Amino acid sequence: MNMAKNNKDPWHKGNIEKTLEKRKGDRRNLLNVIQAMDSQLIHEVTEILQKHTPQGPADWSLIDSQHKNYNKDVADLVRKKIDEVYSLDSKLHPLKDVIKKANLEKNYFNEQLVKGLYFRHTHELKKGIGEKDYMQVMKHLHKGNLDRIVKESGEYMLSDVEPDVHGEHVIDYLHDKYKFDKEKVSKDLMKTKVHELLAGHLDKTLSKDYLHRHYKKHKKAA
Repeated sequence: MNMAKNNKDPWHKGNIEKTLEKRKGDRRNLLNVIQAMDSQLIHEVTEILQKHTPQGPADWSLIDSQHKNYNKDVADLVRKKIDEVYSLDSKLHPLKDVIKKANLEKNYFNEQLVKGLYFRHTHELKKGIGEKDYMQVMKHLHKGNLDRIVKESGEYMLSDVEPDVHGEHVIDYLHDKYKFDKEKVSKDLMKTKVHELLAGHLDKTLSKDYLHRHYKKHKKAA
C-alpha cells in the first residue's frame, strides 16, 4: 500500500511537494489580489483628482494641505474612497467568499478586524492625505504592507511543520532534491531546523554543498 497516497498529513514525505506547491499558489493568488486592490485605489484617486482638475492631467496638489490648490472636499472624497476600495463589499476582497459563507455582518468592528489581516495600511493611507506627492505616499505604504504580508505568509506556510513528527520526512524529501551525503550531515541538527531548511528550499538558497557545510556532522571525541 502506498502510504504517500493514503496519508493525509500535508508534511508526510509523499505529500510535501504538493503541499508546498499548493501553498505557494495560494500565497501568490493572495498577493496578486492585494496588489490589484492597491492598484485600484491609485486608479480611483487619480480619477477623483482628474474630475476636479479644470484642465490637463490630474492635479495632485488638490490634496496637498500645504499647497494653495488644496481642496478639503476632494481630500474627503479620497478618504471615503479608501474605505470603499478595501471594504468587505469589494468583489476583489481575498476573503469575500469566506465572509459571504459566514454571513459576517458589515459593521465597523468586523471591517477593522478583517482589515487587520491584509490591509493594516488603510489607516496610514487616510492619515497621509494632505502630504506632498500623495502618489508616492500610497506606493510606499502599499509596498510596506505587501512586504509584511509576504513575510508573515511565508511563516504561516510552514507553521504546522513539527520537527519531531515531520523531521525525517523533510530530510528524506530534501535528500531526494539535493542528493547530499547523509553521512556528512547531522540529522539531529537538520531535524531542529526543518522550518529553516524548507524556507531555504522555497527561496532556492539550498544546495548539496550548502547542506554539507551548514549541517556538518561533527566526529565524536574519542
